[in-house]
Amino acid sequence: MSNARNSTEAVAEATMSGHARPSAHIEQETLPVMWTAREVARCARCSVRHVGQLRRMGLPCLKIGHMVRFEPQQVLAWLQAHLEDNGCLAEDGRSAR
Repeated sequence: MSNARNSTEAVAEATMSGHARPSAHIEQETLPVMWTAREVARCARCSVRHVGQLRRMGLPCLKIGHMVRFEPQQVLAWLQAHLEDNGCLAEDGRSAR
């Protein structure tokens, strides 16, 4: 048990000193895919500035420090729920249906 603890402490020390990256120990497949505002804009075929307006209208996002990220499934579901019959978002961000 002490060998495992020493190994964990060594990894923690290396990580803190900058010799190892914490992400090196995480399998890429376990991490969720997150979109940037640019990727949301590409999906919605709008500008990055408009994505900011959509956020103010309630588009779900995750803030990590100064970065903003979006879960693709939540973005798609929100956009679908807020489309008007003509395919445009209502002014208040709600569907006109």
